[in-house]
Amino acid sequence: MLITAQECIDLAFTNKNVNLALLKNNFIEIAQEDHIRPVLGIKFYDELITQSPFTADNQKVIDLLKPALAFYVKYEALPDLIIQLGNKGARIPTDEFSIAVSNEQRSEFLRKIKSHGDSLANKMIRFIEDNRNKYPLYIRTVTVKSNFGGIIFDEEIFVSKEDER
Repeated sequence: MLITAQECIDLAFTNKNVNLALLKNNFIEIAQEDHIRPVLGIKFYDELITQSPFTADNQKVIDLLKPALAFYVKYEALPDLIIQLGNKGARIPTDEFSIAVSNEQRSEFLRKIKSHGDSLANKMIRFIEDNRNKYPLYIRTVTVKSNFGGIIFDEEIFVSKEDER
């Protein structure tokens, strides 16, 4: 894992009383796979998750990556934080001092959390691209959506430095 549950709480949660047990390693892995891996490219991502200790250059990327990843973990974990599944089915925990959010408010909240993660990931990408010679395994990918007969296709296009000119 590139980040711990405690680091996620410290970096992305306003309320520090979030139960660490609710931020499962699976949420961290999902966030890494779905949000960080596509941004870094397979080879660079694989280098980071297997490297220990990090090189000085890769540590700079990790320092920029963690805030973005923390928001992505929060984004992935939020449904489980809001709705608890137990032997009586799905429930929204409440107490006398709180009210449940509406579906519209929850959707806006999720959108904003993802937007925060995207903004911080873009900061990391700019750093990597400004220092490309230090990160030879980084290959920028761009996802292109196309619509064919009502079917939407996602295609990853790998962009080399020469292609950007």
